[in-house]
Amino acid sequence: MPEAAPLPLILSLSKDVIAPMGFYVYILRCSDGSYYTGHTDQMEARLVAHQSGQISGYTSERLPVKLAFPEELSSRDDAFRRERQIKGWSRPKKKR
Repeated sequence: MPEAAPLPLILSLSKDVIAPMGFYVYILRCSDGSYYTGHTDQMEARLVAHQSGQISGYTSERLPVKLAFPEELSSRDDAFRRERQIKGWSRPKKKR
């Protein structure tokens, strides 16, 4: 019986637990009530970078930010497509 191909692995930032790599789309609620949507393959690290102002641009000027919605997807392309879909939503829809 052939062996299954190994899954890509990452270490969680919160614990030394090995988990399968995922891709995420996320919505942040900024201090001014606006929303920011992005995608990443390292959700915890990206959130820390946004919250600390390490990512210059939109969110760094609207700190603090809070994670309002994360969604895990199976591929980077799926996460990118979902991000584009969400960016087209109205503010009330993002709030819901």
